[in-house]
Amino acid sequence: MSKDKIFEVVTGKIKEIINNSEMEITVDKKIESIGMNSIDFIRLLVFLEDTYDMEFSDDDLVIGDYEVIGDVIDKIYTMLEEV
Repeated sequence: MSKDKIFEVVTGKIKEIINNSEMEITVDKKIESIGMNSIDFIRLLVFLEDTYDMEFSDDDLVIGDYEVIGDVIDKIYTMLEEV
């Protein structure tokens, strides 16, 4: 799966979670600037686990470990490559 496709899925879900379909999201957009809190972030990760049939480790659940959206995309891409 391409990073572009993952980006589309991730940003679509983020817009749904924060209830802002008009927000412009880029790979270098800081997660904190989007307005997601830690609960929103966990909701995103659970959605991604279900969508891609994968499981994040407890260490991967810390929102502070992901500075920008691209970090989330890279993590998912790497996890999918390992399968």
